[in-house]
Amino acid sequence: MNERVSILMILLILFLLIICNLVISAVNKEILLSGENTFSGGLIRPSFLITPAKFPNDKKIILIHKQGAGKSNEDEIVFGMPQDTFADILAFIDYGKIDYNKKNYPAFQLKITEEEKQKIIEPIIIDENGEKGIIDRKIIENIISQVWPDYDYKKATEILQEWFNIAKRPKVYYESLSVGDKKMILIGDFAIDVTKHLSNNDKFLFDTMATSIIDFVYLGEFNSNKRTHFFEKYGDKKAVDYYKRWNAGKLKGSFSPFVKYGDIRKKYIKTCVWENKRPPEWVKELFLDQIGVNLKVSTNEQQ
Repeated sequence: MNERVSILMILLILFLLIICNLVISAVNKEILLSGENTFSGGLIRPSFLITPAKFPNDKKIILIHKQGAGKSNEDEIVFGMPQDTFADILAFIDYGKIDYNKKNYPAFQLKITEEEKQKIIEPIIIDENGEKGIIDRKIIENIISQVWPDYDYKKATEILQEWFNIAKRPKVYYESLSVGDKKMILIGDFAIDVTKHLSNNDKFLFDTMATSIIDFVYLGEFNSNKRTHFFEKYGDKKAVDYYKRWNAGKLKGSFSPFVKYGDIRKKYIKTCVWENKRPPEWVKELFLDQIGVNLKVSTNEQQ
């Protein structure tokens, strides 16, 4: 009798151990699958594939190439913008950080085409006026030195084959502007008209930015007086003078004040993020939903 009891007790203990092991395995699996900041290297990282081009009369253009489809007719599609406009966009992007093999990498990839390695572009670049341009890498190097001085281009373009951890999620900071019936989205000083719908060019711009890895952070309604206040409060006389001249249209083609004065830009972004304003419904409907950014992300990261 005692032997039977002992055997039953042993079987019961074994059964309980098996159940406990299954529960622990399930919990561990859930933790691995639900970790917000851990992603497979197979996921798309936010990126731009660009060609910096210089044209006659010192005109400098950044060509953004379509990515991801792998079809030759789509690979040839480009969206061009002046260098100062591209700098505006980058200035309001936090490129984030990836941990991989005990090293840090930028999460946002800025990939520059190389004429001798890729067939995405023709040897001769022609603009809309038929003028011939040349690739000039110094254009983008100058922009990066202004807006992302610590950005490691070589690390950013490395392909990470295995699991990596998003130590700091990249972010796009944007504002809204509503004047009468007109609705605008601003990334720095780059304005996007979303009154009726996003144009194909604007959708193209967000093709490789609106991924599950990046956050779009609302800074509030655009207010020129608020921007002026930040330059007057945190800038020296030179910075204030630059802001006023640029705002008056006297520095066309030059970098915007927030590009040129990064410390003031960072204070502006930090203050606006801290205010934590909710985007108007039209921002969600006409902009976020249209580019596929419709999930609210909660984070305890320092902005």
